[in-house]
Amino acid sequence: MNYYREKRKAAYSQLQALNSQANGLVSVKLSESQGMGNLVAKIAYQRGTNKTA
Repeated sequence: MNYYREKRKAAYSQLQALNSQANGLVSVKLSESQGMGNLVAKIAYQRGTNKTA
């Protein structure tokens, strides 16, 4: 019984570690996509103002 309890504990801790890694990747990708969106908006704005000038 203790063997299975230890196996469950190990699996749970590994799951938590993988979950934290996944959350880290999500936050990096989210900030990357926000930065890309800001860049695209800035370029579109510059192109729009250059055509009217």
